[in-house]
Amino acid sequence: MTIDLPPPIAAAIILHARADAPHECVGLLFGTVTDDRYRATRRVPLPNAAPDPKRHYLAEPEALLSALKHADAQGDDLVAIYHSHPGGVPQPSDTDRADARYDVPYLITVPESGETRGFWLRGEVRPVEVVLAAL
Repeated sequence: MTIDLPPPIAAAIILHARADAPHECVGLLFGTVTDDRYRATRRVPLPNAAPDPKRHYLAEPEALLSALKHADAQGDDLVAIYHSHPGGVPQPSDTDRADARYDVPYLITVPESGETRGFWLRGEVRPVEVVLAAL
């Protein structure tokens, strides 16, 4: 399984993570899904509504629903959910795994280093290859 991430979107995710630090950021990636290839073409940052945003993320429900409805109307697929681990590592936490609700890759970014890794969190946790690729 692979997610194609255009460099401008990858850079925007890192900037979002750095801007929201020390809180975790959260956002969605939309584009197309073909077999096991997820291609991001658009990013939608969302407010983090978690009670403890320094340790967790929770996409603000109204903003999440609005983004999903807009994408559906445009014919875009949800291709990934991203969030950050300020001061941490780009590995899924127990909470990340327990809270994974969507059958898409989850990207985790460390704001300090900009390192971003992808994971499938539903069912068996497994890595997802993140490829920087042009649109």
